[in-house]
Amino acid sequence: MPEADAPLSARLMVEANLTGHDTHGVRQTSRYVGLVAEGVIRAGAPIEVVRETPATAVLDAKGRVVARLKPFTVGSLESEAQGMAGETPYVRWGNWGILALMAACLLAAGGLQRFELRLAQRAELRHQRRLVGAGHLP
Repeated sequence: MPEADAPLSARLMVEANLTGHDTHGVRQTSRYVGLVAEGVIRAGAPIEVVRETPATAVLDAKGRVVARLKPFTVGSLESEAQGMAGETPYVRWGNWGILALMAACLLAAGGLQRFELRLAQRAELRHQRRLVGAGHLP
């Protein structure tokens, strides 16, 4: 990679992490370095636009359609994208949220299993009492 491109690449990888896109973030550095060393990626190669295609719809940051072409209409849309900032829940809390949910599920499953065992024991006890009351057991 050309030395002049390194600060931009580093900034983009950090920004990817901060916006929750870990698959393109800092943890990929060793993979990218390996791909460059193997010649799979050519660092510093000029970007060439081979083909541009028009958009048929423009969505805002919340997924709402803000502009669209009528069906079967040939044309293109022009729109400006508004950048977003902030952290995703994953960036904020990492794996803690999913780990807490998994722990709660395991605790609930364990509690349910104990509850079912208690119900089965009580049912067995009632059954034995009925047998004793009917004279089938001493």
